[in-house]
Amino acid sequence: MKKNKMYLVAICSALIMAGCAGNQPSAEVPAPQSPIEKQPAAATPEAQKPTPVESPIENQQPLGQKINPMDQPSDQPENQQPLGQKINPAPSTQFVSIANFAFNPPAITVKQGTTVTWTNTDQAPHDVLIKNPGNPDIRSVLMKKDQSFSYTFTTSGTYDYICGVHPSMKGTVVVE
Repeated sequence: MKKNKMYLVAICSALIMAGCAGNQPSAEVPAPQSPIEKQPAAATPEAQKPTPVESPIENQQPLGQKINPMDQPSDQPENQQPLGQKINPAPSTQFVSIANFAFNPPAITVKQGTTVTWTNTDQAPHDVLIKNPGNPDIRSVLMKKDQSFSYTFTTSGTYDYICGVHPSMKGTVVVE
């Protein structure tokens, strides 16, 4: 019985060794080539033509061509104007709070195109009635607490305003 076990172990070992010894094709994967290594050249003339490669550089000109600087992208930020041109500032917003039955600040000076936003922070309702010389007055809706009204001033002048509910509340917007 001991001999049978030894034969069985010897046969199993031989089979395992035979399987590992190369009776089967190798499953080894070739290592990838680095970009520096050259690929074997093909025998056909078409295979020897250079492959076009897209350039990572935008607007790259071929060698020997003159470059027109006006066709090239500018290093200037988009919002920067060339020298000598008038720059129009972006419209802005000014804020006026309505608190303790008063406008705060009571008088402001703004540029044309500025939007003024009034926000009611009182418990009592308020509105804004802007006297518009030569034109109909501008009146907001009645604002409850935390509601706002905005108006954009496009014409220069002095605009007095009041709260239509509480006429003792007064303010002024000067538009330059």
